[in-house]
Amino acid sequence: MPLIVVPTPLGNLRDITLRALDVLRACDALVAEDSRVARKLLAALDLPGKNILTYHEHNASAVTATILERATTQTVALTCDAGTPGISDPGTALIAAARAAGIAVEALPGPSALTGAAILSGFPLRRFLFEGFPPRTRENTLLKT
Repeated sequence: MPLIVVPTPLGNLRDITLRALDVLRACDALVAEDSRVARKLLAALDLPGKNILTYHEHNASAVTATILERATTQTVALTCDAGTPGISDPGTALIAAARAAGIAVEALPGPSALTGAAILSGFPLRRFLFEGFPPRTRENTLLKT
């Protein structure tokens, strides 16, 4: 069975894709950064009652094996709080662990903050490079003064 990466809306819930709805409806387990955010999303989409497993930087080492074990026999959907899992969030490590374990990983297309920001920048976009999001706090920068 696969681990399916399911992008979630960045703001407007109507931005969810039909394929994302299909996967969220059919999955046996949902992996989310924050179960409260996931429950709100599922309730708004009229999909309550899903088994939600939390996966974030503080519990990743403790829950990765359990999630991967489930993904060998069940369909497991991976979401994040907003946008696409695996872009500057802990989903990256879970996806890598699944691939290393020989578990199929599928990725659905969906909302991307990067694409919208690039388009709105006004820069010519024949080529561009994304090197991650800027740090949230001054303590996490290389430019400390």
